[in-house]
Amino acid sequence: MKKNNQKVFLPQTLKPIDIQEEKGYAEKDSLNNGIEEQQLILRGEEIASLLRQKGLQSPIVNVQLEKERQTKVEAIKYHFQKILQALELDTTDPGLHETPLRVAKLYVDELCSGLNPDQFPKCTTFPMQESSIVFQKDIPFSSLCMHHFLPFTGHVHIGYKSNGKILGLSKLNRVVNYFSRRPQVQELLNKQIYTVLQAILDTEDVFVRIEGSHSCIHVRGVNQQGTKTISQEAGGVFKDPVYLGQYFHKM
Repeated sequence: MKKNNQKVFLPQTLKPIDIQEEKGYAEKDSLNNGIEEQQLILRGEEIASLLRQKGLQSPIVNVQLEKERQTKVEAIKYHFQKILQALELDTTDPGLHETPLRVAKLYVDELCSGLNPDQFPKCTTFPMQESSIVFQKDIPFSSLCMHHFLPFTGHVHIGYKSNGKILGLSKLNRVVNYFSRRPQVQELLNKQIYTVLQAILDTEDVFVRIEGSHSCIHVRGVNQQGTKTISQEAGGVFKDPVYLGQYFHKM
């Protein structure tokens, strides 16, 4: 079995505190382990609105993304078959006959699923009485270059300093996956993850670094393997390179 190299850095102790219900949060629910959780009411549409206000939203024309899935699949299937025919391929061949449908499902259900705001994950935060640093490294991602519609893949490293709450660890992975699943450039992907985590955690103290390998470099143009693109966003205390180095660069 392949070993998972993802590393997680957490505070040793979580201390439950009293939570007053406030705007943006639902009532607290008691967990079996005694730690209380807050359900953050940040829906996909609210996230999209936040990103539009900051000029960071993906270039989506039709905001009514709940168009019937089958309508999207049929449209992409039809047009991709035309692409195959333009390439003078025999679409009746057993190997190609179902390809337009497979490609259509791939784009709607997987590669571009992050265009649908309803797919934004429900984020759960937990109260944290004392300030703590959390770093989660090597979160894998796979995205689609908006210039050539070729994949780019890699890892995301996230850190934040808690401001009264911490986020469930799997939610960091889910936020990364949500924004990765759309036609994208790495720089915008970086800014979207960074901005949304600041909103969810209610703190400027967020750090997001992405290391990506791009197929548009590997299989076209210069055709060079092994090139890695690094981008990062740092806010609050993480703008100080000395402070950042104490936590991230030593891990």
